[in-house]
Amino acid sequence: MKTLHQFDEVFDTQAVFRLLLDAMSNPTRTVSVAAQKEKLFGDYGAFLALGMTLLDNEVTFSSCENESLKKDLQLVTLSQEVPVPDADYLFVTDERMLSAVLVQAKCGTLTDPHQRPHC
Repeated sequence: MKTLHQFDEVFDTQAVFRLLLDAMSNPTRTVSVAAQKEKLFGDYGAFLALGMTLLDNEVTFSSCENESLKKDLQLVTLSQEVPVPDADYLFVTDERMLSAVLVQAKCGTLTDPHQRPHC
C-alpha cells in the first residue's frame, strides 16, 4: 500500500501528544514537532502533525481560510471544518489573522470548556 507520508499514526501521534502535554504543563518551555513534521507531506507539516494527534470525526476545526490546509486536514483526520465560532480547534497559519480569530473563538467555562457561553 502506498502512503502519502511516513508519519506513524500510533507512535508519532503519541510523541506529539506528549510534547503538547509537556508544553501545556510548562508554559515557558518550547517544544518542537520538527521530527514528526518532516514525515508529512505539504507545506504545513507541523499543523498536520497536531491535527492528526488532536482531530477525529467527532471534533471540528477551522483552518481560518487556508484551503490547502483544510483539504489536507480533512484527508488525514476525517474531521469537518466549521466556521471559527463553532470550531473546537483553530489552525491559524497567517499571524495577521490571529487577533481577529481569537475574538471569535469559543471561550467556554472552567466546568464546561467545550461550551460557548456568551463571552
